[in-house]
Amino acid sequence: MSPRLPARVLAGLAVLVATSTSLVAAVPAQAANPVTPGDITGYAFDQCNAPSAAAMDTWMAKSPYRGAGIYISGDSRACKTQANLTPDWVAHTQATGWRLLPLTVGPQAGCATRYSNQVRINEATASNYAAALAQGKAEADKTVAAATALGISAASTMWYDLEAYNIKDVACRESALQFLSGWTQELHAKGFASGVYSSAASGIKALSDALQTRPTAFTFPDQIWVADWNNAANTHSDYIPDTVWGNRQRIHQYKGGHNATYGGVTINIDSNWMDLGPVTTVLNSAQVCAGVNPTLKNYQTLTPSHSKPISTRVLQCLLTQQGLYSAPVTGSYDATTIAAVKAYRARYRFPAGTTWGRAQWISLLAKGQSQPYIGKRWHSDALKQVQRAIVASKAAKPLITGRNGKSTQSAIRSYQRAVGLKATGIVNKKLWRKLNAGKY
Repeated sequence: MSPRLPARVLAGLAVLVATSTSLVAAVPAQAANPVTPGDITGYAFDQCNAPSAAAMDTWMAKSPYRGAGIYISGDSRACKTQANLTPDWVAHTQATGWRLLPLTVGPQAGCATRYSNQVRINEATASNYAAALAQGKAEADKTVAAATALGISAASTMWYDLEAYNIKDVACRESALQFLSGWTQELHAKGFASGVYSSAASGIKALSDALQTRPTAFTFPDQIWVADWNNAANTHSDYIPDTVWGNRQRIHQYKGGHNATYGGVTINIDSNWMDLGPVTTVLNSAQVCAGVNPTLKNYQTLTPSHSKPISTRVLQCLLTQQGLYSAPVTGSYDATTIAAVKAYRARYRFPAGTTWGRAQWISLLAKGQSQPYIGKRWHSDALKQVQRAIVASKAAKPLITGRNGKSTQSAIRSYQRAVGLKATGIVNKKLWRKLNAGKY
């Protein structure tokens, strides 16, 4: 997850409540529009030109899609006219249930080669790429103006579309990261949340690498949109670890341009899977878990008198995601950590106490973005939750891969036998219930 947002940024984001109220009052069309995308898990599409309201109505009734990417700003957009994109269209689509994903395609990385006519990010190195930082802030200002004119409510997530570039080019990469820092800083100052869309292998990987190795060097987005065309409708990407932006902070564009038809209406789209929590939840979780890998060989029992920093760091990180721990991840089993342990035990009906043991590890590790059915040979982000929980149960030691191959199926069967379930090697509701209850 992203690092803790500094106090000055959190203070700016207090406008998610206060400032958004004043902004809404200034633009009457916004008054009825909810913050977008909000709390949502499901399919989304993006398309160069916003479809007609009639097409959106048909797709809301007939398709599985509930999110829609719309291009609202940026000089590098391929589709700038946007005849359908009006305040009335925004109000109508949101009223009928659509979650909008407003995109900006402005300056692109200096070394990007996709379009020769794109505006470029300034690669000047002076004052730690100050020109690029200023460009990012200016682009955020233009985006907020465009969003406000359309009636998109403050506190919504604005997404910056940074196309693929060569992340081995130092000046190109560092200027792009500073540009995105400026984008996020200014959105926060204006009362909006920040999202970044980019290629998993370049822009998103650069953000992930920086977050893990230089977490204080940049201001990171609140949510990411990962372009990784692997045809898997989940939020996993092999290019970045699941621990970064892992607290329901991802969209995954899993399939590129293709025609899709519902109710007789055909639209050429990219397909995406969303798993996004309310932005206030994302921000308040403090995103403090950069570099904390929740995979351990042994999930040790922790007590006030006996604990190990590496295990305690994982515990603090996971309790942060549960909204029970808000202090820095220190690895110290201190009074704040113990209070969070007590709260978790109470919330999930474990006996009162200050010890964090096997049952609590199993229960906590099983929790995550979702708890779906997982068949044999399936690949799922949620399967990593199962694999870690089984390691904690000591029933078996599967590799943490997210794939339900033969070794994981064997581990699942071992756990199922240990807790009195039919040994199928399949993850179903009965298995999830046992894991959630910390059974072993």
